[in-house]
Amino acid sequence: MRLGGKHSVFVPMTGAPFLRDLDDVRRNPTLDDLAMFHKLSHMMPALHSSR
Repeated sequence: MRLGGKHSVFVPMTGAPFLRDLDDVRRNPTLDDLAMFHKLSHMMPALHSSR
């Protein structure tokens, strides 16, 4: 696989150390949060890989 210059790959990072919910409360993520993150990133056309 060639990377750099005209060759770019966009992938999500796996898991955040903290999350902020809709009430702006910082908390530790759960496995359910990670599963939802993977589902959402899989649906994004700009990302080439969801894993």
